[in-house]
Amino acid sequence: SLKGKIVFGEKDIDFVDINKYNLVEKVTCKEPYTLGEGNLHIAVIDCGIKLNILRNLLKQGFKITVIPYDYDFLKANDIYYSIPWVMPDKDHFGSAKISNRKSIEAGLTYRPLEDTFKDTLDWWNSDKVDSERKANFNTNLEAMLKKEKEIISKWKARD
Repeated sequence: SLKGKIVFGEKDIDFVDINKYNLVEKVTCKEPYTLGEGNLHIAVIDCGIKLNILRNLLKQGFKITVIPYDYDFLKANDIYYSIPWVMPDKDHFGSAKISNRKSIEAGLTYRPLEDTFKDTLDWWNSDKVDSERKANFNTNLEAMLKKEKEIISKWKARD
């Protein structure tokens, strides 16, 4: 995208390069909060998440805990794989610095999150996923739930 500024009349203003600022820091929540009552509890790292994404997750029956992008709890529990973006640190501002321009030019399109959830569930329940894979996932699911309980215990004990 091109950098620019809007000037009204003869009065000029200084150019502000927003790429020099951590904009995620300005849009993230200040404290964790929880939404929903679902059976599957997920964490969402707030890098400026759109409310419609949260609404769609709630419609799918999730319980959601939204946490600030720089929440130390993640690093303390060695969780670096929870989102497909760069975890923000002192040298990188996370997803705020990633451009999807090349992907769009190559044909990337967007679709409603609800459609993605439905298609994923349909695929999982189809005969395209063999029973061994489902059994393996369910075994791993128990391990994930155990890890989640450990993490939640540490989270509750953090104060």
